[in-house]
Amino acid sequence: MTIFTIKPIKEVFINDLVQEDLENFLYIGRVTNLSNAIWVEGVIIIFHGAMPSEKNSERYFEGYRMYEKVSFVKYSKYSKTVKWNGGTYELALKNYKNNPRFVELANWIKTQPVWNEPRENSK
Repeated sequence: MTIFTIKPIKEVFINDLVQEDLENFLYIGRVTNLSNAIWVEGVIIIFHGAMPSEKNSERYFEGYRMYEKVSFVKYSKYSKTVKWNGGTYELALKNYKNNPRFVELANWIKTQPVWNEPRENSK
């Protein structure tokens, strides 16, 4: 018999939170071969993982998540994809509006000083 258990995440560590303009965000997605990103609460989010290590692996199972960088772009309305103007690249968006943890993350991002930094191409 299989036992299923949901363990809550205790804490998320983010070394760098960066707001991009849409053009640069999609360019980064293209050059890193990113096929999809998360959309929630008017924000598209990409996570850049921390360096793998034995200690990080242990902390993962203890309920901690670590990210070297979280990049985001303001994008008010959900769409299934976002196309890059500089080429034929298209980024698929996963709609996480019903995931409370990601809604909480998006709302937290909106409280950070970087949220108010002006960007040219935000929708």
